[in-house]
Amino acid sequence: MNKLIWLVMAIGLAACGEDDPPNCQIAITHFYSVGCTFVGTNGQPTSMTDASTACNTIDMEVPDQCRDEFDDWRQCLFDVRNDMQCGSCVEETDTLFACQ
Repeated sequence: MNKLIWLVMAIGLAACGEDDPPNCQIAITHFYSVGCTFVGTNGQPTSMTDASTACNTIDMEVPDQCRDEFDDWRQCLFDVRNDMQCGSCVEETDTLFACQ
């Protein structure tokens, strides 16, 4: 009986840790609110509106096999806490755009 209780608690705790990543609007808004921006291919900062639109486009077009990478990228953007961490999602960005 004691083992069953521990198993149920472990499953419950694991499920609690499985929060969905923030949607594009929340992730991008947070990223910009801490002082970060995306830079376009022209070297100019991208507006928050354009970044959110691009994120939503990726969300609609990302292949199923790359969904986890996209979720990780949005979560990373949301986890940035200040403008000193703006570049902390490079690995997630590279992984997402390398996924096919």
